[in-house]
Amino acid sequence: MPLTIAFTPTCEFNPCCELVICTDDPEHERTTLLVTGHLRRTLATAIKCWAGQEIRDMIAGGGKDC
Repeated sequence: MPLTIAFTPTCEFNPCCELVICTDDPEHERTTLLVTGHLRRTLATAIKCWAGQEIRDMIAGGGKDC
């Protein structure tokens, strides 16, 4: 049976990942597929990614500017 999978990566993750499919088939109980995606960069997504990274950096640094 054909199956379509849509994967959209986020700012902090790689554009690919492994999809693990578990089944009740005794010969193929587990299948792993490599999936790739594309994050379409618009001004809004670029600002969102930049702001998210800035916030993570501030939290990691204890909120200090120096």
